Amino acid sequence: MNKTNVSQLRKQHGLTQQELADKSYVTIRTVQRLEAGEDVSLSSLSAIANALSVPISGLFDDIEQKEKEQEILDYSQQQASQLYRRKNESAVLSLILVAIDISVLSFYGYWIGQQPENEQA
Repeated sequence: MNKTNVSQLRKQHGLTQQELADKSYVTIRTVQRLEAGEDVSLSSLSAIANALSVPISGLFDDIEQKEKEQEILDYSQQQASQLYRRKNESAVLSLILVAIDISVLSFYGYWIGQQPENEQA
């Protein structure tokens, strides 16, 4: 859990949670989670920081600057890793489906080949 300045910054800009959510194109739940110190995506952090005209690091206050940068970098790497894993899972699933199709077609071809001549026509 990270202590954030989002609530304070939002109030300084005279915005409600809903107005900040609308301005940053995120859900009100995302704003609420961020204000509560819960994790949100890097894209949500960026959108909220832009809406409040501050750098992403300006949204946090309890951690040192280098720690903030490292945490954001780590989070970004986690997202990239998850995306890579999803792409790989999708590729494996596609290969499995192709293998099943080939197996079914091979079995069907074998079965057709086993039929007597007069039944093949």
